[in-house]
Amino acid sequence: MYYNMTLAPSNLYTSLDKPMKKDVELMSLKLGIDNALLEYKAKQKGMSWVPKINQTVQAFPLVPDRVFKDLDVISMYGAFYLIMVPLCVFMVVFDELMREKSDKLRLGMQVLGT
Repeated sequence: MYYNMTLAPSNLYTSLDKPMKKDVELMSLKLGIDNALLEYKAKQKGMSWVPKINQTVQAFPLVPDRVFKDLDVISMYGAFYLIMVPLCVFMVVFDELMREKSDKLRLGMQVLGT
């Protein structure tokens, strides 16, 4: 059985608290192949009745996640990000200040002939 998986629903970017998407067309294809094989084998053995697989599909039950239940990212890492902005601005300003001082120092040394 070959099946083009690019047509199947993707669970890559789904949330952790959402049920996984199922490919109903793929499951019905597999069920049809299984029932056809059962019918073929039953007729080959000469059975009076043909066994058949019935299928019911439902989502898996979701257990509430205790890890992410009371997670507050801002209170955990907010101070880090609040400090990063002034720190980056300070580093850029400090770098520009040092560059200006070194340029003026070079200019002064050229004027003195050093």
